[in-house]
This record gives sequence, C-alpha cells and structure tokens, in this order.
Amino acid sequence: MARENRKLHRRHLVFYLDTIHRDTLQSLGRLVDITGEGLMLVSEKSLETGLRLPVRLEFPVEIDGETHLDLTVMSVWCRKDKNPDLWGIGLQMIETNPLTDAKIDKLIDFLGFQD
Repeated sequence: MARENRKLHRRHLVFYLDTIHRDTLQSLGRLVDITGEGLMLVSEKSLETGLRLPVRLEFPVEIDGETHLDLTVMSVWCRKDKNPDLWGIGLQMIETNPLTDAKIDKLIDFLGFQD
C-alpha cells in the first residue's frame, strides 16, 4: 500500500520482536513496525508474496501474563531493505477477532515509540 494511501498510522517499535513461523519454528524476521491491520518485518531472507502464514510474535518481556501473540497473516510484499543484506516484508493480518485486536493494541502501547 502506498504510504499516502495508508489508513492507519504505522507504529515503530522500541524492541524488534522475533517473528517465527508456528509450524516450522523458523524465524521469519524481526518485527519493526505494526498497525492494527499489518506488520513489517526485516529479514535476512526474502519471502514469497501471497502466502498465508501462521506466525508467533515473541515478546521480550511478559505483557499482561502473555509471552507471545499468535496471528495468521498474508505476505503482501517483499523488497530489498535500505541495508542490501536485508529484506523488508509486509504482512497483512487476517482472521483477527476483538481479543486479538486488544492484544495488538496492548503490544503497541507497551513496545511502541510514543510518536
């Protein structure tokens, strides 16, 4: 999505959370910013677009008794990062519910810059 068309303000994080594929337990990259609709990762590996993925965000500390957040996402874009050794990956959240939305809001409040 073009930056000028973005509906929600993307929040940059103070901590870059490890984001893993729940089935393979392989790291997909580090979460660098988040909205209520999507995530951006930075990774050493590219990721095919159009994939439906079960992911887990690993928290650096316990947040309201939770150590992680499980989501289902769709990979929507992947391109080289400013650092040529890394890839930027855009993920759209799918199958969310009010409880998941509340957890995402708490995560943003806890880990996000107050920008």
